Amino acid sequence: VETFCGECFYCKNGYVNNCTSTHGGWALGCRIDGGQTEYVRVPLANQGLNRIPDSVTDEQALFVGDVLATGFWAARISEITEEDTVLIIGAGGVGHVVAHKCAQMADVYKEIHLASRTKSKCDAIAADVLARSGVSITTHAVDADDVAATVALLKEIPSRGLIHCYTGTVDFAKRFLDLGFYISISGIVTFRPAENVREV
Repeated sequence: VETFCGECFYCKNGYVNNCTSTHGGWALGCRIDGGQTEYVRVPLANQGLNRIPDSVTDEQALFVGDVLATGFWAARISEITEEDTVLIIGAGGVGHVVAHKCAQMADVYKEIHLASRTKSKCDAIAADVLARSGVSITTHAVDADDVAATVALLKEIPSRGLIHCYTGTVDFAKRFLDLGFYISISGIVTFRPAENVREV
C-alpha cells in the first residue's frame, strides 16, 4: 500500500507509488510488515489515510482496501470462466476474500480449492465460507515456496490461470509458465528486494 509525502516531484504529479521519501512508496506490506494487524503505525499518514464513516463496520473497512482490490484484480485478469476450477494459494487476507467471492459465484465455478502451508487457516476459511454461503471448499496443505510440492498440487488440481503478484525465483517462474500459467509481477517489480522478479 502506498505511503507518500505529497511534496516530491512524483507525488505532485500523481505518481504517489514512486514517492522519493524514505518512508514513501510501497511501504506497508513490503518494507513494513504487519499492515493487517489491529494497530499499525502508518508513515506519512496525514497524506493518504481517510476516516472510516460510522456506517462502515470494522470488517467491511478491513477488506475494502488492498485485500479486496488485489483479490478482485487477480480474479479479473485470470479470465476465469464457467466450469473452471479455482485454486487459491494463500490463506491470508487476500485468500480469504477471494474464497468468499468465488463462493458467491458458485454457479460459475466447478470446484474451489484453497491451499496454504498452514492447513488449519484454510480449514477455518472454508468453515466460514460454508457457514455464510453453504458452499464447500476443498483445502490442502502446501508450502508455496516448495517448487516441487506446488507444481505437484497444480498438476493434481487441473487449473490454469494467473500467478498474481509473483515473487518467486526464475526457475519457479519457468515451471509455472511450462504449466500454461500467466505470471503477474505488477508493482512488485519496483520493490527493493525484487531482484528475482526482475530476472523473470
